[in-house]
Amino acid sequence: MPTIVHETYHAYTDIYGLIHHGKVIKAPEGVVDSGDKVWIRSPFKGYAFYFLDSGHHVVEITPTYPAKELSSQITGELRTMRFEPYIGTS
Repeated sequence: MPTIVHETYHAYTDIYGLIHHGKVIKAPEGVVDSGDKVWIRSPFKGYAFYFLDSGHHVVEITPTYPAKELSSQITGELRTMRFEPYIGTS
C-alpha cells in the first residue's frame, strides 16, 4: 500500500498542475481516442503538491542549481541511499 500511495502521488503532482493551468482539448491528431481519457493542453510546466495543513500548492518548474555542485557540502553522515541517484551522479 505505501508503494501505491507513493506512485499515485507522482501522478497527482504531474497532472494537477496541468489541470489547474491548462484547458481540456480534443485528442491530438492521429491518436485513437476511446473516449475514456481527458486531454489537456497547458503551457504551464510544474508540479502540484498537497499538504494536509495548507491544501494544494502548484509550483512552476524553473532552472535549478546543479545538485552535484552541492556534494562537497553534504557530509558522510547525511548521505543516505538517495545521495548517489540524485546528487552523486551526473
